[in-house]
Amino acid sequence: MIVMMYHRHSFHYQVTLRLLALLGGKSMQQVVNEVDGPGNPKGDVYSKPELRELLKDFRDLEVFAGLLRLPKLGVLLPSSRSHPLGRSLGWFLYARGRK
Repeated sequence: MIVMMYHRHSFHYQVTLRLLALLGGKSMQQVVNEVDGPGNPKGDVYSKPELRELLKDFRDLEVFAGLLRLPKLGVLLPSSRSHPLGRSLGWFLYARGRK
């Protein structure tokens, strides 16, 4: 199993989305829901421990933060989990494990 979830302790969540919520007069939940487009019914964010707990029935579980590349914005962010920015600021939490 490989999954990707939103990372609660990312720079994007803690700074960018909080600012958007404040400026837009929306709740954090509304802003997170809208990450995938207006009208998205549900968006959730997880910390690494929360994701590990959610997936506790999987063995060989590996959880790490990472970034995706943003070529549309002319920005190439590191996508590798081994890159320091990806590990510390990544908006995405990845989990890999076996059932």
